[in-house]
Amino acid sequence: MAEEVTQPDKGKFISQWQTGLHIRHIAHNRCFSYYKRLDRLVGLGATILSALVSTAVIVSFTKSGDITLQAIAGGCSVLATLFASANTFLKYGELATKHEATAAAYGQLRRELELSECWGGDTTKEFLEQILSKWAELEKASPDVPNRIYIAAQDSIK
Repeated sequence: MAEEVTQPDKGKFISQWQTGLHIRHIAHNRCFSYYKRLDRLVGLGATILSALVSTAVIVSFTKSGDITLQAIAGGCSVLATLFASANTFLKYGELATKHEATAAAYGQLRRELELSECWGGDTTKEFLEQILSKWAELEKASPDVPNRIYIAAQDSIK
């Protein structure tokens, strides 16, 4: 025979859920910021290196005998290609956008649970099952959070 959850246990249970949702909300916000920053840095690096390559190529053509300038132009060209390829392959901008949407969804889910608690704590089993179902779907669709970012988010809640 299944035991009915007592009111104090229910409150502790809901509090744990709120904390878990809060941690994930913060973690995905931090991931959004992190990946957006990486996207900007890699993109900026590719842009700067491409500009340097263009300049170096022009200079090396005007001074065709300078091997050093030609080597620098070649090196910058390789670096520019690597940065542009990394930016395309790693998709930091796309990853940042996914984390931003996931953070918003976790925030919404957390607020739904908190709102229910604010209005008399009318958290029925059916309501909690809805929250659990939304949470499970969100977990499936959300991008991974690096452990260090998750732990930092967890520590910020304590």
